[in-house]
Amino acid sequence: MASSKPTMEQTVLMFSKVCENIRNNMSQVVTHKNADGQTKAENITELRMQGSFNFLTLKQLNRSAQIQCKSVKDKTLETKQKLDGYNLQLENLQYEISHLHKEITKCMEFRSRHEDIELVSENNFYKDAPADISRPDVTKHDEHIRTLARLDWELEQRKRLSNHLEEVKQIKDGVVEQTSVKKQKLQTLAPSLDNLLKSSLPLQDAFDLPIDKLRKQHELARLLPRPLFVLFLQAKAYQEACDKLMSVEIDGDESAARQLLQMQIETERRATASNNHNEDLKADESDSDQEEKDDQDSGRGHKSRRDSTRMEYENSVNSNSLFTCHPLQINIELKTKKSATALSLQFHYVTNHKFVTVRSSLHHRTKHSDASDSFLKASNLLTCLTPNDFGLQCPNATTNFSMDKVSASELSAAFQSVGHPYMWAQQVCGLEFLSAENSRQPGEDMQISFSHMKGTVEKLRKRVESRIKLTKQLEQFAKNVIRCDKDVTSMLPTQIYTSLSSWSQITFDEYSKLPQSAAVLDVGLLQGDGKSEQHAFYLATLKRGNTVTVKASVVVFASYPVDAPLIMLLLDWRGEKTSENDFNLREMEAELNIHWPKTLTHKMDSILSAQLLRLQSMVDVYVETECQNNEVGQPVEFPLNRICPLIAKGPARLKPFMYNSETKTHYHR
Repeated sequence: MASSKPTMEQTVLMFSKVCENIRNNMSQVVTHKNADGQTKAENITELRMQGSFNFLTLKQLNRSAQIQCKSVKDKTLETKQKLDGYNLQLENLQYEISHLHKEITKCMEFRSRHEDIELVSENNFYKDAPADISRPDVTKHDEHIRTLARLDWELEQRKRLSNHLEEVKQIKDGVVEQTSVKKQKLQTLAPSLDNLLKSSLPLQDAFDLPIDKLRKQHELARLLPRPLFVLFLQAKAYQEACDKLMSVEIDGDESAARQLLQMQIETERRATASNNHNEDLKADESDSDQEEKDDQDSGRGHKSRRDSTRMEYENSVNSNSLFTCHPLQINIELKTKKSATALSLQFHYVTNHKFVTVRSSLHHRTKHSDASDSFLKASNLLTCLTPNDFGLQCPNATTNFSMDKVSASELSAAFQSVGHPYMWAQQVCGLEFLSAENSRQPGEDMQISFSHMKGTVEKLRKRVESRIKLTKQLEQFAKNVIRCDKDVTSMLPTQIYTSLSSWSQITFDEYSKLPQSAAVLDVGLLQGDGKSEQHAFYLATLKRGNTVTVKASVVVFASYPVDAPLIMLLLDWRGEKTSENDFNLREMEAELNIHWPKTLTHKMDSILSAQLLRLQSMVDVYVETECQNNEVGQPVEFPLNRICPLIAKGPARLKPFMYNSETKTHYHR
């Protein structure tokens, strides 16, 4: 007789027992392998056979478990299907109950349609209705018959009005037909006009008459906000009068701009209507309640239209949590004559804070290294175009109050997306936040833009040219090469023995840790307030022979070349020396940072190369004159190769760092 199938509990117990047998067999096999004896191999073989049987048993138990699991799943599925059927029946019954409740409620709340019909008054009914309908002798004594008679009179009146409506519709259809005929004639003219405009495009290009393009630009100009309109007008006038290499265009989403303009017009119209309505309320107090109700109903309609227009506009424009820009923007491109370089400027108007931002990009064919190309990036290309104008603060004072809880990182990220609000950008757009708004005269924004347009364009061109020259200088420094014009080299000795050993860019934190930079930080020339990150920091290493090393920390300001780079020195020769403990190094720094830039005011675009070349010559003078102070009989490390009538002067024993190119002699200042 076949044995019954084991239950799941029995299967688990058997599985545990077989696993335990396998563990015992394995432990016995390990024991026999470590023991010595003649029966070692036989015992291991027997245990191996037992282990094989145990594994077969495990497979059988696994199969049995899988079959049992499948059986349980099938039973569960069958039970679940029955439960779903019961739930479906319950839902159907609940739906039928709900439907019956609704029908009962509908029957209980039934109202006759005649209650919603506005009938004429009884006096008018008896006055205007004919006798066969009004029947006064019957209707005056029976309300039901009177209501039926009034409904008959209402039906008769509506039939008359319906006939009159049909007559008016016929007249209207005749007028519409005439209008459609005229409209078709006008539509047939539209393709001809389009073909005429398209055929005239080659002629416009041949004679340089972009009439179609100008027409579209002028249509877009009507949609611009006032500051961007002022910029477009003044920039276009300056382009046509003074600068043919300058291009001005309007770009953006025209449909979104029209929606915004329509929303502004609707808001102004609503405000005007509200003011007129308030005056009517004061003039006629007897009808105040009814007018207030009408005003509320009208206000809801206007508000709904304004809200929908505002939602469409906000969905169409590109905005972030802080700044919302107008859909249209002004694109200005400044090209250079000598090099294939173009500066592109995008002017945006921030509508929710009422100021202008600028995004810039420089297009040039020449490829530069990453270190030198940092000066051509959009993040610092236009920084400090005017003094202390970093473009990191909102020019509108009201914005500072509304954004007092915004962190500096969030504000910087917002400026990266919409551009920086430079003060010169506000000026060329006719915005002047320092003057009171009430005192501004009509047309004053045009005058402000006109007075700043020419100077701003010239500054932008000079900034691009100077940054390109600076980039070339930095690429030469990376190759340990310093080149200057003859006007500069003629003012220095022809033989310079100190050479540039290395040139590398460093961060502000690395700069602040240098010994020679302590004096700069102590006097507050550089602060860790975020604006210092706009400057560039470098470390130059100069060598004379194998023993003299000069480490010069260089700060290239964001306003370069208006402000000359700041160079601080550390001399590693016979001990480390800085301007704090050596008067001659202090004199060298004054010569580099103060006197030399004043001498080369006409060569400020190459002032950094001139400063490094001047530093090389002064290092030669320093070490050669210092070696002359050795005791008699001591070897001279660096012989004096220059004509110096006086090696040292004064209590500070200052060196003759000045050079006379005519007599080729060194002298003191």
